[in-house]
Amino acid sequence: MTDIRKHRLYILAAAFLWGITGVYVKELAARGAETIQIVMLRSSIALLGLGLWLLFKNRKAFRIRFNDIWCFFGTGVLSLLLFNCCYFMAVQEIGMAVASVLLYTAPAIVAVLSAFLFKEKLKLSGWGILVMVLLGCALVSGVVSAVSAFSLTGALFGLGAGLGYALYSVFGRYALMKGYSPQTISFYTFAFCSVGCIPVLLAAPVSNIPVLVSDPVVWLLALALGICSCLFPFLLYIQGLAGVTGATASMTATLEPVVAVLFGIFLYREILTVWQGAGIVMVLSGIILLAKTNS
Repeated sequence: MTDIRKHRLYILAAAFLWGITGVYVKELAARGAETIQIVMLRSSIALLGLGLWLLFKNRKAFRIRFNDIWCFFGTGVLSLLLFNCCYFMAVQEIGMAVASVLLYTAPAIVAVLSAFLFKEKLKLSGWGILVMVLLGCALVSGVVSAVSAFSLTGALFGLGAGLGYALYSVFGRYALMKGYSPQTISFYTFAFCSVGCIPVLLAAPVSNIPVLVSDPVVWLLALALGICSCLFPFLLYIQGLAGVTGATASMTATLEPVVAVLFGIFLYREILTVWQGAGIVMVLSGIILLAKTNS
């Protein structure tokens, strides 16, 4: 197996695990959990799991330089916290299928940012494909096709999730360039995200906490959300990012919206219009073409 193929497999595995995140979110929300509480559960459980593993296996991974804190503030607050809040709200507003596809404005954002920040050249044909991806996202959101159930709030949350996702590839690459391991990057990403949740949690209502704590299903969902859809995929993704370009990594992860769309349709009976279906095809096809153009 070639090195590039191995790293792409890491990213595909991460994408599959990310793709089922919406299931945990919808189930926790149905049991009364607020969005910021779900975000906090996800990041803090992942932080605890990774922290315990590093404590016994690799304590050197805790070491970072003070001057590099901005990298982890970027991956933790500007990326993971923003991404989680926006994506979880989008899932509740417009469903798993549409939210996951809008999330994939991220490859377009990564491609543009990488071209300017890391001098990763994007061919002229790639810019045309980017336009196709954005048009596909417009169709999926319903703004172009005048879908009756169009939600501007949900669409904006979906686009915000795409921005947060894109910033993880950018700040994660900076951290890798400074010599940090995937474990170190993931640990401090979860740490900064968890700390960033605290001010919002303090201002949020807490009347639902006794009900959540007493529900064993909530605990199981929270563990699955933190470990299976956060800790494992982030470790896999950052490992994959070490062997491919930022744009290619983000585009390879297009398995995620496919998984989310399928789960949304079969588990929650989410209905897509013909225009939205066409938009999904345009987005996924464009991202695959863009990955080939930019690889």
